[in-house]
Amino acid sequence: MLRYFGAFNHRYRGIIQSYHFNGRARIRDINKIAMHFFYSIFEWFHNYELLHIARQEGIDIGWGDYGHRLLGPELVLGSQIIDFPRDSSRYPRLYVGACVDTEKVENGFEWSRVKQGKPVVYCSVGSHGGYWNQENRLRLIESVIEAFRAIPECQLLLQVIDENEGMRFEPLPSNIIVASWFPQLQVLSRASLMISHGGFGTVREALFYGVPMMIFPCGVDQPGNAARITWAQAGLVGNIRTVTPDLIKTMMKTIEERHCGDNAIRLSKSLQNENSCNEAILFIETFL
Repeated sequence: MLRYFGAFNHRYRGIIQSYHFNGRARIRDINKIAMHFFYSIFEWFHNYELLHIARQEGIDIGWGDYGHRLLGPELVLGSQIIDFPRDSSRYPRLYVGACVDTEKVENGFEWSRVKQGKPVVYCSVGSHGGYWNQENRLRLIESVIEAFRAIPECQLLLQVIDENEGMRFEPLPSNIIVASWFPQLQVLSRASLMISHGGFGTVREALFYGVPMMIFPCGVDQPGNAARITWAQAGLVGNIRTVTPDLIKTMMKTIEERHCGDNAIRLSKSLQNENSCNEAILFIETFL
């Protein structure tokens, strides 16, 4: 039973801090908590038949961050250079590489809005930002905005859920641009720092362009990604429940003092040399 409580906490802890200022939102939050909790508890019963068949066929079953999993050969959509050392002698494991779609077509962005000569800092709540607890997310956004009000020498590009949410932070100084969408690859190719929840897609893309990170994980894979980034000395991890403007500024200073940018650039060189799926294709064909 403890493992199911652990899985629930790991996957959904980013939504379980209730709102204190909105009764309807509190009810919605409680409903979401209950739904996910019971899903975690009864997940084993849902998969019982498949697990039973696997055992009959002699297939090993393990436990991972997302529940029960079949143990066997693995393809990891990432690079080994940003993973912890581990024993893969029993089951073969292939790291595909950076897996960054450099040919992705992104809509144009008016770069004339960004002042030349200023370091660009990119902050994104993620493509599923609205999924996480709103109080935590707004605390992070407001802390970032207040921090960069006091750092006019930097240009902040802040992605929010929609235009209505962006309007609540106005008026803003000229060094802060808020929008519901940015061409992320284009921005990261110019950014000197990334602030995010730490989703794996964003982590890969930021490291691909050698951008150090400030990560405030909410749940699912994000805590593990943040741990890997700090282990690789390419960024820092913070607590989204207690973040403040002063903490943002302190973390920026620490990232500079620890040369996280240099470490991110070093990782970038390796990732850009590993951005091909040829080995994975050969692995799948040979396995089949």
